[in-house]
Amino acid sequence: MKCYCKERKGHWYFRMRVPEELHPYLPSEISYSIKGLDLETARFRCRLLANRLRGIFEQAKYGVKFA
Repeated sequence: MKCYCKERKGHWYFRMRVPEELHPYLPSEISYSIKGLDLETARFRCRLLANRLRGIFEQAKYGVKFA
């Protein structure tokens, strides 16, 4: 699962594809606006979001309930 940190019109956006197994339940891509940050901070937040989402996707694949 790749994630991207893209800049568009002065705003940074996080984008990540959802695993195919979860497409019946989620859209094929998740995007999130990270407004008003510099590139370094935006990349750091993108990495944090990606790591958290990867963990959630793994739990969802195996049917683990979220706390």
